[in-house]
Amino acid sequence: MEESLQKVDWLRRLLALGGLALFSVTWRLWMPQTVYPQIPLFAWAGRIPVPIEWTLLIVSIGGLLVMLFAPMGALYWKYGAASFALSVSTLFLIDQHRIQPWAYQIALFSLLAAIAPARLAITLLRWLTISIYAHSALSKLDYSFLDTHGQQLANGIFQNFGQSIEPWPESSRRFLAAMLPMGELLVAVGLCWRRTQSVALCFAIMMHVALMLAVGPWGLNHKPGVLVWNAFFVTLIVLLFGTARSRSRLLAAESVATPEPIKTTCPLVWLATIMSFAAISLPFLEPYGLFDHWPSWGLYASRPERVQLYVSKSERNRMPPDLASLIDDPQFGFDWCRLRIDDWSLRMLEAPAYPQERFRLGVALAVAENFELNDNVLVVIESAADRWTGERSIRRVLGVQGIRAETRRFRLNAEPRGRWNPRDSAR
Repeated sequence: MEESLQKVDWLRRLLALGGLALFSVTWRLWMPQTVYPQIPLFAWAGRIPVPIEWTLLIVSIGGLLVMLFAPMGALYWKYGAASFALSVSTLFLIDQHRIQPWAYQIALFSLLAAIAPARLAITLLRWLTISIYAHSALSKLDYSFLDTHGQQLANGIFQNFGQSIEPWPESSRRFLAAMLPMGELLVAVGLCWRRTQSVALCFAIMMHVALMLAVGPWGLNHKPGVLVWNAFFVTLIVLLFGTARSRSRLLAAESVATPEPIKTTCPLVWLATIMSFAAISLPFLEPYGLFDHWPSWGLYASRPERVQLYVSKSERNRMPPDLASLIDDPQFGFDWCRLRIDDWSLRMLEAPAYPQERFRLGVALAVAENFELNDNVLVVIESAADRWTGERSIRRVLGVQGIRAETRRFRLNAEPRGRWNPRDSAR
């Protein structure tokens, strides 16, 4: 069998194993859950019946199992991959919270591996992987990251050794923070050329290990999904780029073996190429608000807009106990208490909240409407941070009607699906 076909065979098994592992640690997010507000990507998607949602989830898991267990050389795994990609994409439409970066990546990679000829699939997936590193680096090269998330990640690494960088000079802390995006950028550039791929691959592995130390149980203690995705990513880049020796064997095999015919007029070849070009190009629109942060690989970026939800102190007692435990004491010298949307998502779904402004406004609207807070709710909206100064503009929106008016500003849906039950949030 041609070595590129073998590589795709191993790749589809890795995608399936990674997908199943990540589904298992975030399982509640993918169910028709009622413990956290769901915000459909389009209003009509919120009207999809629950039995169909269950069917889509079963088809997604079934497609991954077919990808994993189909024998080497069998081609029917491609139907499983396509079924998984299409069904999970529909689940994205029902709740945009599910557009987790790993889910978007595995769905996209699985579909491309299924519809493109093996050699073309490997080429496209390599360039997509390079683009992930590049876009992730560009999303962090700003003042805000160097002052916030970057220093937190650097401190997380040192916590593994019982140290802290907080007493260090500010310039030293910023230098350490800058190492992550600069490292990602160097990896992206290094993977573009065969002569530097081995060095870039080794550097990428070290970078992922450092990140796992930063967010692991002895660092920042993030949820298991982050560690699983980083372990998956390490295996993926080793499989895609391999070693110099394996690449030379691949080139030799392709030069002597009967080449897999690639018909450039085949619609699937054009579809795979167009999809790859779009996935690489669309993230450049993110700074202009025309594409979302996570599909643009804005991972750990601190520049995106922020939405904070506050309820009056008198309303806190009406909340279920688990939800009330996520509400801070009054701040700013006023009678407003912050409800921590991100911690709520992590507690109930084991997954971070979708960072888009429209999604968070939808969550705020769900809380305000379900508890009939009227004017006892306040939303503070901070604009995206200036890349060079980190400054943000701030707007305050009071009351249910004000929040609902804010949700109508967006081209995509920002209103919640009417299935969240606040009592279900108490576990």
